[in-house]
Amino acid sequence: MADETIPNSLPKSREEAKARGAKRYFTGSSCKNGHVAERYTSIGMCVMCAKAHHYQRMTDPEIVRRMRTNAKIRMAGRRADPIENEKVKAERSKSQKRHWKKDRANFFARLAESSKPTACEVCGPSKRRIVFDHCHATGKFRGWICHQCNLVLGLVNDDPQILQGLITYLGKNLDDHAVLPNYLRSELE
Repeated sequence: MADETIPNSLPKSREEAKARGAKRYFTGSSCKNGHVAERYTSIGMCVMCAKAHHYQRMTDPEIVRRMRTNAKIRMAGRRADPIENEKVKAERSKSQKRHWKKDRANFFARLAESSKPTACEVCGPSKRRIVFDHCHATGKFRGWICHQCNLVLGLVNDDPQILQGLITYLGKNLDDHAVLPNYLRSELE
């Protein structure tokens, strides 16, 4: 019965996967955490556990700080070497081109749909410059907002919980509610 659930192309053991040069294998049995999933040949860990481990590492502030420090040290060493410095510049250029290619199609599609408005979608009519706002993770267009609102989104890393926290903070610490916009006055009174 277990053999029916195993994908045909995957090896059934780690040794077989190593011999065939496969990146993954599937035993059909559960891992120590109870997942019945493919496993990575290189580490012998199931895919689900590996993702959880990676997420845990990437959200631990101390590990992230160490990784950034080590990356800065490595990059400083690469920049000091003239040959490595040229490689760094070439890698950066490739990365920027990839990012632009990903965003460009969405950018021009959105521009074709509508013209640039004169008002910010967040704060309304503004004398500030209106800019094209997009998600940096997906490259997806989000809307037309003023430069200042775009900076705020960047400073809070697009996190709605931080923005909600700021709203709560302002609400409880402002003595004079007359300075608040009309839509906030009714909520606080």
